[in-house]
Amino acid sequence: MYEFLLHAHSGWRYLVCLVAAIALLKMLIGYAAKRSWGAWDKRLLLFYTIALDVQFLLGIALYIVIGRQGGGIHPPALVGEHAATMVVAIILAHVGKVAATKAKSNKSHFARGLLFTFASLVMIGFGIWRITHG
Repeated sequence: MYEFLLHAHSGWRYLVCLVAAIALLKMLIGYAAKRSWGAWDKRLLLFYTIALDVQFLLGIALYIVIGRQGGGIHPPALVGEHAATMVVAIILAHVGKVAATKAKSNKSHFARGLLFTFASLVMIGFGIWRITHG
């Protein structure tokens, strides 16, 4: 079970990063080209938050399995830091989705989506870097 969850959690991050990259690109193009905010833009941010939520659930399951097996390969403080960083990233993504959806103008829809998605991706990058480089 541990190996499956570890590979699932490690592999799913690539999907999260892919969806984030697509969302960032779409938000940047929409902002720069002064496009209209549409259903597809809202869905991209939704897909990003869903992908992050699945990653979070895989991480929790992995944490529980590691705890039952008597510990993992990383120090508990580092695992706690990783979890806290990822929770901040998830909060940023969810707040950004809501902020972008509730914005009043097309420009602010895209600007908020771009800002919060980028901020959450920076936190994810930091969290991955810390857990892989100790």
